[in-house]
Amino acid sequence: QAARFTPSHSVHPVLPTAGRVFADQVRNGIEHVLGGADHLLFLLVVLAAGVGLRHLVWTLTCFTLGHALTLLACVLGGWQFSPALVEPAIAITVVGMAGFDRWRQKNGRTVPAAWRWGLVFFCALIHGLGMAEALTDLGLQGARKFWSLLGFNLGIELGQLAAAGVAMGVFWALRRWAGESALAMALRLASWGAMGLGTFWFVQRVALTA
Repeated sequence: QAARFTPSHSVHPVLPTAGRVFADQVRNGIEHVLGGADHLLFLLVVLAAGVGLRHLVWTLTCFTLGHALTLLACVLGGWQFSPALVEPAIAITVVGMAGFDRWRQKNGRTVPAAWRWGLVFFCALIHGLGMAEALTDLGLQGARKFWSLLGFNLGIELGQLAAAGVAMGVFWALRRWAGESALAMALRLASWGAMGLGTFWFVQRVALTA
């Protein structure tokens, strides 16, 4: 058994049961999403492109499938990528998605929904590489690899659903109480803010790994 001690995980059980491993990894997955500003910002960007149940379901489905595939490939297939490449690439996904939506809305372009969901899926593949690194760093239990992976994935989905619920609730409240124009303005500001913050993260991460 290997255990990685951190300030937030200073105690580890000796030879934990499968249930304990599963519960711990569910918590780790939730903490990773809710504590990962880049993942949350990307989720906000892709949700801000539209309001509605169909948009919410397909966006979350594509994001989930994308990062789940690369997470499985890394943990079970042995894929390895340097954080020096993965972390800047995650920042680029934030800038790219926000920039794509700004370009589309500014030019009045109508892009098929399937194209956009495909782009979300592609970006999610990159996010999955960062999640795989986090799972390994947090202590992937070799003897309980299946339960570690299942629990971490479930935690990620629960964290995503919580964040998406809050975001969609804010969008709905803006539309209901301030009108469509206020909602559109808020979404534009969110996109520009995401591009600025994503660019800052990219430069920062490249500098730190140079």
